[in-house]
Amino acid sequence: GPGMGGPGMGGPGMGGPGMGRFGMGGFNGMNGNGGGSPFESQRASPRKEELKPQTKNFHCSLAELSYFDGCTKKLKVSIPTVDQISGRQENVEKIYQIDVQPGWKENTKIRFKASKDGLFPPITFVLKEKKHKFISRDGDDLVYRCNVTTRQCEKGAKLKIPLPDGELLEFQTDPDEIYDGYVKRINGKGMPIRDGIAEKSRGNFRIEFRIRNVSQSRR
Repeated sequence: GPGMGGPGMGGPGMGGPGMGRFGMGGFNGMNGNGGGSPFESQRASPRKEELKPQTKNFHCSLAELSYFDGCTKKLKVSIPTVDQISGRQENVEKIYQIDVQPGWKENTKIRFKASKDGLFPPITFVLKEKKHKFISRDGDDLVYRCNVTTRQCEKGAKLKIPLPDGELLEFQTDPDEIYDGYVKRINGKGMPIRDGIAEKSRGNFRIEFRIRNVSQSRR
């Protein structure tokens, strides 16, 4: 079974992330854990150099990491072997299933042991985050950099921001609340926090405001 080792983003206004909760990736020419059919293990013989431990990246979007019920990744691994009866080279494939937990961070490692039949060596999958179109991640927080006009600062701005988990965040700033470099924090709208507490909790959502053309007004 797998074991886990800890690790150590145009503007909004359109629909939600539209990401599925199941993913499939293919890796060729590398070894994997688990078995194909019992006949394969009897007929195929791996080359010794292919039995070395393997490391491979797999990718998750912010949406996939935002769901409180997690998501499932299915990753196909293919290794070249030699059929002991015909002498021909053939590939043996294995599907690895990774149950991604909410809030996992970049470089989280999932380790699988070598298979008992000796076909597949130990393999480690390393999580890499896909970049979001307009939101970035900072630990358990999410960050959106918002450009506004001087008029929006004076009158107040109404924002609608689709969050990675599909929720639409709507709020209105007060007149003269915004200035260049102003940061607004909204509690509980960031990434899921894996702190062992039963109650579901999230980090914060930070909006970092920049006034358009502010540099042009400076002499």
